[in-house]
Amino acid sequence: MEKGKQLALVIGLVVVGFAIMYFVTKAKAEPAPPDDVIVGDCDIEGETKCFGTNLCTCIAKRWRLTEASSLACGYIPPAPDPGVYYNPWGAVRCETYYCRHIPGHADVCGPVGLPA
Repeated sequence: MEKGKQLALVIGLVVVGFAIMYFVTKAKAEPAPPDDVIVGDCDIEGETKCFGTNLCTCIAKRWRLTEASSLACGYIPPAPDPGVYYNPWGAVRCETYYCRHIPGHADVCGPVGLPA
C-alpha cells in the first residue's frame, strides 16, 4: 500500500429476529486535499467554475474554492421560518410583534405569542 493511504476492514453483524446477517468489507481512504482545493486540475488561470453549489477559481493549475454555497452556482438559501419576520438591515418597528435580538444578526420578530 502506498504511503499516506489508509485501509479499514469493516465487519458488521445484524440480528433481526432469528436471522443473522454479517458482512465484511474493505474501505480505502486517501488523504483529503486542503479545504480550499477542489480535486481536479485546470488550465486557464482565473477561470471560474461551479462544482455543485460551490464557486471555484483556477489558481496555480488547481481549482480553489472561492465561495461555498454560491448563489451564482444555484444555491438556494433555506426559506425563512413562516410567521417570523427577519429584517437583514436591523431596523425593525415592532408594534404587535415580539422581538428578540440575536448577537451578530438583526432582530427577529414574530407575532404576539411567538416563543422567545
